[in-house]
Amino acid sequence: MKYIYINIIMLSLILKIMSFESLAQHAPEPVRVAVITEGHSFDRDAFTQMFDSLEHITWKEHKNPDAQKLFKPENARNYDVLVFYDTWNEITDDIKKEYLDLVKGGKPVLFLHHGICSYPEWPEFSKMVGSKCLFKDETIEGTEYKPSTYHEDVEIPIQITDKNHFITQGISDFVIHDEVYGDLWQSDGVHSLLETKRTDSSPKLLYTYLYEGTRIVTMIPGHGAGAMGNPNYRKNLGRSLLWLAGKENLSSDYSGIVLAYVTSWSRIMPDPNMVTHINYAFGHVNKTFNGVRIDNPDRLGAIVELKKQKPTLKVMLSIGGWGSGNFSEMAASGENRTAFAADCLRIINTFGLDGIDLDWEYPTSKAANISASADDTENFTLLMKEIRKAIGKDKLLTFASPAGAGYVDFKELEPIVDFVNVMTYDMGNPPKHHAALYRSEHVGWICAQEGIDKHIEAGIPAHKLTLGMPFYGRGTDEIGGYLAYGKILELDESYTRSWDAKAMVPYLTDKEGKLVCTYEDPSSISIKCDYIRKRGLLGAMYWEYGCDDEEGSLRRAVYQSLKGIKNK
Repeated sequence: MKYIYINIIMLSLILKIMSFESLAQHAPEPVRVAVITEGHSFDRDAFTQMFDSLEHITWKEHKNPDAQKLFKPENARNYDVLVFYDTWNEITDDIKKEYLDLVKGGKPVLFLHHGICSYPEWPEFSKMVGSKCLFKDETIEGTEYKPSTYHEDVEIPIQITDKNHFITQGISDFVIHDEVYGDLWQSDGVHSLLETKRTDSSPKLLYTYLYEGTRIVTMIPGHGAGAMGNPNYRKNLGRSLLWLAGKENLSSDYSGIVLAYVTSWSRIMPDPNMVTHINYAFGHVNKTFNGVRIDNPDRLGAIVELKKQKPTLKVMLSIGGWGSGNFSEMAASGENRTAFAADCLRIINTFGLDGIDLDWEYPTSKAANISASADDTENFTLLMKEIRKAIGKDKLLTFASPAGAGYVDFKELEPIVDFVNVMTYDMGNPPKHHAALYRSEHVGWICAQEGIDKHIEAGIPAHKLTLGMPFYGRGTDEIGGYLAYGKILELDESYTRSWDAKAMVPYLTDKEGKLVCTYEDPSSISIKCDYIRKRGLLGAMYWEYGCDDEEGSLRRAVYQSLKGIKNK
């Protein structure tokens, strides 16, 4: 095959131009934070400097009692996260209801230092916080407690108790100079991230918690400049706000997920160091419409074993695929939906999986020669709700979606799912590109950028979308139609590699200059990964691992580009 090599400098210039023209308008929105204060003094200068230093955060202070107006939905919608740094006792029953409705409705909250000391006579508040500062002798859940204590200006050695969580990842044990609270009531149901062994302090210093399904962070330190000026403390605070908003991908330390579909029929074992997530393809709806049948379950078990090499690896079962039917019949029955969801949980527990991915192609469509119904869209939502209920909130639930963002109710699904895998490929056949990033004269009905736009407009935020990449090409019948990347490299010299500087993808032409094969290569993948970061997407997804060449050129390009690793 003859190759036309593009000058690296020219390619860089083209990419910069495309970045300015196509991405400037899509810069990720910062996390909007409302900070509620009053009722307790604090070091305002240190506090202001700390919040001003946080990347991708905009904030505004609201002082009580006027700050309680934020509990009204029309006011709260202006913010992504509420931070309570107040100590306030005055609250009416009506305002309590607004407060609870807001949090139960999904508004994430961070309780910071003396913010845990508000409303001591309101038991539900302590449940939200996960801690309680006691001002008198109390009995809680059968245990007697004395009034809580505090000690100012002390050295606090802090241990990281979960080094894999986004908030604490990459941070080592550290020491701050601050105030400690002792003899707090602290819930056993929280997920502790930072602790101390000081005997005059309650042990849990930073933890996460789900209150009625809403993310909560409680951060006990934060009295003065000794904590607020500490770089590790600031990093924990900034990451907590990003995590609460579901925008972890905005962090300079966060490089996005790399999700590979790995098939049941391939003999290639994936390298766990080149991916963060694996979707095993496929499981199917069984013939009785009430359970799951898995292709080659032994291979699934072998892939789960890779978690021993890389404990952070997430492995999910993808159910469906093109031509996989029985979805419509199963989803149409409440009894079948419940049984199917229960079987998803059984499979998760049996294989030690991290979640379920649904690849129903597509609700209401018979294009894949499967049954369909006009009710499929609504039933898909009911099915996903049932699966979420069965597997719980700690397991992943995702689905694959075509570039056009059709067939399902995305706004209803958004709070249910963890993320959506956008299949920004198969968008055309020669002489059109099938995975163009941007529009050009060789693009048909849609390109990847437009597909992402459609999903955001449909109701899925950017930080819950993965951009799909094909490890295969689409060729003319003479070349072979569906071609794995490794096979494309083996084509003879009668085809010439060309580059579409608008669409940002390569293609092959024949001797007459006609576009005869459209595909991805390491250059186009690197550009797509740059787009993912600048657009604020969750990460990359590709189909499928086994289509790469023997050197793993494409999978290395995805992982190294997203992780910022220079190719050696």
